[in-house]
Amino acid sequence: MNIRDRLSFHVPVQHAHTDETDASGPDSLDLRLGKELRAVYPESRYRIRMINTWRSLTESLEDCPLAVLDCSSMDPSKDLLASDQIVPSRAAEIYHLLHRSNHKWHWLSRQYPNELLLFVQFDTDKAKHARFCPHAAFINHDAPESAERRRSIECRSIVVTRLRD
Repeated sequence: MNIRDRLSFHVPVQHAHTDETDASGPDSLDLRLGKELRAVYPESRYRIRMINTWRSLTESLEDCPLAVLDCSSMDPSKDLLASDQIVPSRAAEIYHLLHRSNHKWHWLSRQYPNELLLFVQFDTDKAKHARFCPHAAFINHDAPESAERRRSIECRSIVVTRLRD
């Protein structure tokens, strides 16, 4: 696999993680929006969120479905461990999730292509508890051997909301 090929296929990630952290989220916004556009939306007047939209490309996903953590079952100060993530284009930081027995996970059984998962990757509003959503693929032991291999696609959207004066 050529890791520099942006169109290459990736193996589903089976460790619980977030794609952004307190440190990397603002850098990712700068990278995606550019510093000039980012300056138009100062955090003192705007809330900015990165939302991930994820869906299956198979008719009925049973092989390695995506699970998302119920963020109300997580304590970010105790459950998230910052880790370096090195990719060819840059070094960044992600959170890995430390296992806790009280974590609650959700997934769509036999997810169809018209069923989308939307979850928060980063939120500039520090007062909100769901600023990051840990997620992971997992081995579905109930999937039949004939299940089609997972194929999926994701898109990251940036949502800008003006704060009330």
